[in-house]
Amino acid sequence: MTTSTSDNAAIMHILGQIQGENRAMFNSLSNDLLVIREDIKRVEATSQAQVRHLEENLNLRLGMVDRRINNLELQDKIHIKQIATNGALSGGISGALITGFVELAKHLIK
Repeated sequence: MTTSTSDNAAIMHILGQIQGENRAMFNSLSNDLLVIREDIKRVEATSQAQVRHLEENLNLRLGMVDRRINNLELQDKIHIKQIATNGALSGGISGALITGFVELAKHLIK
């Protein structure tokens, strides 16, 4: 019986060692997973900050483009008004000159 008892004790001792090693491996893996989670959170935070920065820059540039477009549209309206005004003036002047020439021609032909 003493041999069987000592064998059982040896087996229990080995099982205890295996259980201890398993706990150590589990704790190590758990710690590694915590470190990985923290790394992922850090990478996500950095990525989000970079995306926000890019969005801000893009919004600034889009705002600048929008202002430039508005300025160009305003200048276009001013040019259209100037062209219309010049066209009306030149039409009036042309009409007056033609009327004058017609009257002059009438007067010379009589």
